[in-house]
Amino acid sequence: MKIGTIIQNDDMTLTVAAYHETKKGNVALLIRNTDTPYVCVRDLTCECNGNYHWYYGHYINDFAAAAQDYLERMKTLS
Repeated sequence: MKIGTIIQNDDMTLTVAAYHETKKGNVALLIRNTDTPYVCVRDLTCECNGNYHWYYGHYINDFAAAAQDYLERMKTLS
């Protein structure tokens, strides 16, 4: 998935800020347009209806903390 990709889930718009994928799965750092601005997720997948689904999402207010969470999750895929 490319950086800058826009994901629309019902009334929530998310932009992919970082993405890393291996055979073990993927991790993404998303920026959303409402409420808590950063979401770090594991196993981001597109559903048949066009919405996206993920497991283990963390909603974070601070970019530095979100980036750190993304890097830690990325290490688990190595």
